Amino acid sequence: MSSIFDGMADLFVAVLGDTDLVPYTHAGTTVNVKGIFDDPDMLFEIGESASKVVTMAKVSFAEADLHQGYGQGDTVRIKGVGYVVRNPLRDGKGMVSIDLEKA
Repeated sequence: MSSIFDGMADLFVAVLGDTDLVPYTHAGTTVNVKGIFDDPDMLFEIGESASKVVTMAKVSFAEADLHQGYGQGDTVRIKGVGYVVRNPLRDGKGMVSIDLEKA
């Protein structure tokens, strides 16, 4: 049965994604995919007068563009920086959002 969400993942990546392809490596095999990269700084209060700025890099892909079995520990290279995949979360509509840790 068709859904209104069919094809939306590809549309989101096409419209919002970076122009550069992202090399995504899983089990020694690399595929170049288009992704939506986000690298905001977050401010955390850690005491009465202390705070810490933490980078919270994420990337989103159309799940169909990734290798079967993608996940924790895979690697990506975005804008010249290597990252390790942490906590990939599927949205159930064809997209996957991935937390990144600098390699």
